[in-house]
Parts: sequence; C-alpha cells; structure tokens
Amino acid sequence: MDVTKIGSVAVGIAFMAGVLYNFGYFWGLGLNFFTFLNYKDHLAVLIFFAGPWLLLSLICVGWRSGPKKKTLDWVARGWTFLVLFAWLERGEIAVFPHFASTVFWFRGFSSFLLVAYLTAVVFDFLSTFELGKTSAQAIASVFFIVVIMMGLMVMFGNYMYWRDVESSRFDTEVTLASEDKTPSPPRSARLLRAVDEGLFLVLKDSPDRVVFIRKDDVKAISMDVRK
Repeated sequence: MDVTKIGSVAVGIAFMAGVLYNFGYFWGLGLNFFTFLNYKDHLAVLIFFAGPWLLLSLICVGWRSGPKKKTLDWVARGWTFLVLFAWLERGEIAVFPHFASTVFWFRGFSSFLLVAYLTAVVFDFLSTFELGKTSAQAIASVFFIVVIMMGLMVMFGNYMYWRDVESSRFDTEVTLASEDKTPSPPRSARLLRAVDEGLFLVLKDSPDRVVFIRKDDVKAISMDVRK
C-alpha cells in the first residue's frame, strides 16, 4: 500500500468533505447563505467531521482486509440503497411522526458510517491502482462510488442542520450592539453555526427564524455550562 498516495488523497477528500458537508447544511438553511462561508469555514469542519470520519475509514480498511470483504461490500450496497430510499421518500415517511423520527436518525447516522466505509473502498482501490493496467470497469465503479459518497456527505450535512434547528435548547445568551454601538440587553438564543463572518442563531423571541449576525455586531456571547 502506497502510504504517500493514500495520505495525499485523504487530504483532498477531507477538504472536499468539508465543502460538501457545508453545502448540505446550508441547503437546509438556505443556499444564499452559503456565500457567507470562506475557505476557513470549510477547513473548520475538518476538526469536527473529517477527523472521526477518516479514523473510521482506516478501521474499515482493516475490516475489508479480512476474508469477509465481499460480504461487507454487499451489506454496504444494501445499506446505501435503504438510506437513499429513506432520503427520497422522506416526504411520504413524514406523515408517520414516530416512524419519521427513527428514519431521520437512521438516515443521518448511516450516511456518516457509509461515507467512512466507501472511503475505505476508494483507499483500497488506490492502493492497487496502476495506470494502464487497472480495468476501465474498476475505474468506472470507483467513480460511481465517489459520486455516491458526495451525495451522502451532502445528506449528512443536511441532517445536521435539521438536528440543530429542531433542538428545543436556548442555552446561549448574545449581547448585540445597538445603533449607537452600546450593548443591548442579552437575548437568549440557540447557536447553529459560528462562521468567520459571524453567527447563525435562532433567537428565543423569534423561534421560527434563523438570524445571521455579523461578528462586529456581537458585544458578548455566553453559553450555559454543560454538566
């Protein structure tokens, strides 16, 4: 296995994951807000998402090196089909609230695990890839897997947005600057995302709206201590 090749590809995939995760998140929030992000925000995702994902991918590489490789691949195919079906039919499933809640969790958790497993498949392919010797069918199969991975990354980002926005916790207090630049009274809020340009919040007094506040307009921000 060419460790250098795998490492360089891992870095590229990780950054792509950050962009696609954010795209999925802001697909839920509103794609117009996606333009508020810069490269720092995509890199920041790597700390929270790409690290555990790549670690799990390496564990999957170890699993696939054993005798159950083909069985695991078939399980992954069936699992992927179920997740995509649950995503495409989410509108119909939503009419059953209790079942929809379980499917929502299944869809998000599974998309994360499947991205890790499919990354292991790509790593395995790259470790044996030789230009001019690897079959066109194998290359086409991996290309299809990468497309599926990209879709699952977007799905996971979208899942995280809905999980955040549907929370009932308002554990943040934000103090904003008024028009004369003096601090206004603190307001209870739920912090969705902190990006380089500012904060995406749901204010307790306007729970059905997401508000973007530029960082220059924030005088102070505090959160409840988690015990």
